[in-house]
Amino acid sequence: MTVRVLNSTFEGCTTRGSGGGLAAGQGSKMWVTASSFRGNAAGGTGGGALAALGGAVIALADISCRGNAAPAGGGGALYWDGTRQEAMARSGLGKTLDYICEPDGSNYTNNSAMYGPCLATGYISFRMGGLPGPGLPAYPGLDFTVELLKLDAYGQVITSDSSSTVRVTAVANASLDSDASDGDGNDYSALVSGGTTATLSRGRALLTLQVLPFYTLIVRDPPETKTLGPALIVAQGTDALDNSLDMLSAVHEVLLPSGLAVCPAGFVLSTYAGGNAGSNNASGARAKGCERCDTGTYSVDPLSGYPGAPPACLNCPAGGVCHGGSDVTFAIGRWVVAPAGVPGDGAEAGMYVLRSCPAGQMLVNALHGKFAHDLQTCRTCPSNEYVIDSTMGNISCQPCPTGAVCAGGLVTASRVNGSVWIPDLTRGVYVLTSCPAGYQLVGGL
Repeated sequence: MTVRVLNSTFEGCTTRGSGGGLAAGQGSKMWVTASSFRGNAAGGTGGGALAALGGAVIALADISCRGNAAPAGGGGALYWDGTRQEAMARSGLGKTLDYICEPDGSNYTNNSAMYGPCLATGYISFRMGGLPGPGLPAYPGLDFTVELLKLDAYGQVITSDSSSTVRVTAVANASLDSDASDGDGNDYSALVSGGTTATLSRGRALLTLQVLPFYTLIVRDPPETKTLGPALIVAQGTDALDNSLDMLSAVHEVLLPSGLAVCPAGFVLSTYAGGNAGSNNASGARAKGCERCDTGTYSVDPLSGYPGAPPACLNCPAGGVCHGGSDVTFAIGRWVVAPAGVPGDGAEAGMYVLRSCPAGQMLVNALHGKFAHDLQTCRTCPSNEYVIDSTMGNISCQPCPTGAVCAGGLVTASRVNGSVWIPDLTRGVYVLTSCPAGYQLVGGL
């Protein structure tokens, strides 16, 4: 059906549906020329003055719209749906449609709506925003938030929708077939968990998600991690205002950091299986996520752990106090973090290592000749004992020699002036090498 309207005025008209002044239904065409719409109101999906529904076509020329309202929908002046924007995008004067709200240059001339005070449409696009980026990445298993926006053709949020259900899902990566994994035919795409489903509120939804990638490589030294393909997600739903429309966003990649940045400070990268950090090929492991270290443990390196084992929080050394995460305090001693790629004394990269103690205290960092991370501490020598070097873990407190005076774990004086004592670092003792004239050397060299 084709309708032509010429030199007409529509004023004070109301409807419970759409199009307070005029509405064109599915399959119809309407030409409106040299007409005015004033103070009309629509209570439906929109179009205080005019509505084109179901892909109907309205051609407009020399139209003015003042004081029209669509309080429950979109388009104080004009609302349209379907995909026929191009059929209405120009007036007979070659102007864009928004001229109908500005016939005398004033802004919008008091047309109003829940969204789009002049022009609005139904659902056209579904946008996912707030995605992790280089400055704020997503970490495996930790929360990040995305915002979903239901938009019309003019990029306006369709605030009249508080009922559509939306969800975010992982996108299966077709390239991750059995040839790229272990031949079992399973899908090794990233998993998405958390609050993946929500109901729109005024056209918006905030979803708190976690991503669990599949790792093919977790190496501690040098630090390196690799995922089996990117983490891809998509948002989708059905338009509750028009059940015939499926809403679908673009596919987005969730940016995940790698290597030493794979988790925040104080967390370790935990996996369900495999992921042996002592191997140059971890053979495949699904991430449990970044796990924060509890009180009594610590991590300053998300790939750190004990030799030959997957990443794990380290027990607090005996000489430290671990408050959880990466927060460790040491009352005494000089402690450093073992670096990657530097041969050491058995400490793994990312471990705190005690390098020295105050003079007169014994450095403890080994058991049966092997580095013992958990036992590290500075130990005060018993009274009448001493230690000759507080930077070496193989030197222990020794009884004070008969010919010497010891205090505070140190040899402070010789009982016979002129005696010569030298340190023997191999045995960790002072050795008397000579005595003054008139004295006999007993037990020395």
